[in-house]
Amino acid sequence: MEQKERKAIGEHIRQARLRRGWDIPMLAQQASLSPKLLTRLETGAAELTTLQLIHLSTALQISTDALLKDELPTDAPQDSAGTVRRD
Repeated sequence: MEQKERKAIGEHIRQARLRRGWDIPMLAQQASLSPKLLTRLETGAAELTTLQLIHLSTALQISTDALLKDELPTDAPQDSAGTVRRD
């Protein structure tokens, strides 16, 4: 996978995390990853494995496709402030 693709996927992960109102340690804990690795994935410095993708999509409650595509789904549950909430 090229650096450009890694950065794009990392940005999708970051956007999905922020929509939930989570910081890096929270998502890392939910996805059973280290915060350092998650930071490297979000910046495109590390290559995402299939297992990591599954853990992240499960934790974020979105499909793996959503993390790999250019747009995140807009129908995720949100609180009154527009923050995606975890049910």
